[in-house]
Amino acid sequence: MSQDNEEYVRTHVGISSTSKIGKLIISVQETDYSTVSFVIGRTGFPNVICGNAKVGEAVLFETPDDGIVEVRFYHHPKRDEPVFRIARVAPA
Repeated sequence: MSQDNEEYVRTHVGISSTSKIGKLIISVQETDYSTVSFVIGRTGFPNVICGNAKVGEAVLFETPDDGIVEVRFYHHPKRDEPVFRIARVAPA
């Protein structure tokens, strides 16, 4: 996959971060040493809630600009700093 089709977003508990791909808002609610609970949304669209996700788990989100986008819990370098991989999987 090329650099234009994927990005990595690092965020923190209690903080929302926005991705360039899909213009998704990722809000981390809580973490522990092996899981993360987060919400993915976008202005004007319903949220997708993912509770207690383990590393590697993913959710799909359909956007009008970028088509179907996968948000995968990629890794957890520190307990309160999860990293998500956002990738286009199907065009709009």
